[in-house]
Parts: sequence; C-alpha cells; structure tokens
Amino acid sequence: MNGNNLVQEKLKKLHWKCRRGMKEIDILFGHYLYQYFKNADIDHQVAFEQMCDIQDPIVMDYLFERSQPESPSVNDIIIIMRSFSS
Repeated sequence: MNGNNLVQEKLKKLHWKCRRGMKEIDILFGHYLYQYFKNADIDHQVAFEQMCDIQDPIVMDYLFERSQPESPSVNDIIIIMRSFSS
C-alpha cells in the first residue's frame, strides 16, 4: 500500500470516528477532517484523533468555553472549530 492509500484509509477510519451522538459535533468534526486535517502538522493530527475519543459532553464544554483541554494542540483545534460558525 503506498502513502496516498494509507492517507485515504486513515481518512476513512476518521470519518467514521467523527460520527458522533450530536449532529452539531458531527458537522464540526467532519468539517475539520476534510478542510484542515490533511494539511495539519503531526501534533494536530494526533490531537484530532484523540479528540475523536472524547465524549460529546466534554467536547461541548470545550466548544462553549466551560472548560479547557489540557493539550494545547486540542485547544488549537477547538479554536478552529469555534471559527466555523463565525
């Protein structure tokens, strides 16, 4: 399998991990995945993959600034996601 196929396979897996319990989060995660993920540095790619395992209520707390992620890279992604509705 060449590098491009590996990237495509990873995107497919992440696409399914972006399917959340809340439609709003589905949209934000999907938009980040397809607009930002491929061009993100490795730290932000890893952080996004970790975010896919965070429970929806915690993600919502991050998005509405009720709490802040410990990881600066996750926080960067949250800031980008907040900009989608601007």
